[in-house]
Amino acid sequence: MNIKSWAKNIFKNACIFFTIFTALYSVISAIINVDDSVVRLEVSRIILFFVASILFAAANGIFKLPRVHAAVKFIIHYLLTLAAFWACMMLPLSLDASTSIVGAVLFSVIYLIIAVIVALISSRYKKNADKDEEYVPQYKKK
Repeated sequence: MNIKSWAKNIFKNACIFFTIFTALYSVISAIINVDDSVVRLEVSRIILFFVASILFAAANGIFKLPRVHAAVKFIIHYLLTLAAFWACMMLPLSLDASTSIVGAVLFSVIYLIIAVIVALISSRYKKNADKDEEYVPQYKKK
């Protein structure tokens, strides 16, 4: 995969993440906000959402690396997404340390739940794909 197609794929995925982040934030803000005169989606927050989206998309690119064990890819992906969440979502809120740690733990729990669901779905898909393949003997009989 060349650099141009890699970057195009990263930005395409970043746009998807950005749409999801912005929509979720807008819905949560609309539910929490009782005063309609206050704008909850500032320009700085939108820029941080886009930076976080690019970081999340780049973290997903880790799974396409060849010759890297799946557990190592998973750990690197988790650390990158946690760093992106922390830098772009938690730090701008200027929360105290205990609240930030609770946010990181909550993120980790949600990440683990999503990772288990994705692993189960992909394992099921791989199992079904293996059933469709015809058996090819590995050793030739003489």
